[in-house]
Amino acid sequence: YQRVNLSKNNKLKSFYIHLLVIENFVGSIPKDFVVNHKDGNKTNNKLENLEVITKQQNTIHAYKNNLINTRRGLAHQNSKITEANVHEIFRLRKEEKLSQQKIADLFGLSRENIRDILNRKRWKHIKIE
Repeated sequence: YQRVNLSKNNKLKSFYIHLLVIENFVGSIPKDFVVNHKDGNKTNNKLENLEVITKQQNTIHAYKNNLINTRRGLAHQNSKITEANVHEIFRLRKEEKLSQQKIADLFGLSRENIRDILNRKRWKHIKIE
């Protein structure tokens, strides 16, 4: 989001431009509401591109317009394994008949993580043959 720094009595304060536009041309923003950029461009702070909506509506807007980057697999910041590890987990379960707990111990994961991988609740974007 774009910001502007304003000073008064030698005290500098930073303001978001989109909030200044709404507050000056529309009015104060009610509690639990946010300012949404209709076109998804956070640098387009024209009044006609801004709207005051609920946080839930803002989230829905972001998903509908692909503004949220949902990271999967190795791209996810909390990922502890690789795609090759996922293939190995499936191989160990199918060919070696290892328990979920043994596989979890090998990879330093919880049994629940292994269960979710095997049940395709995690890493479901990986093609398993």
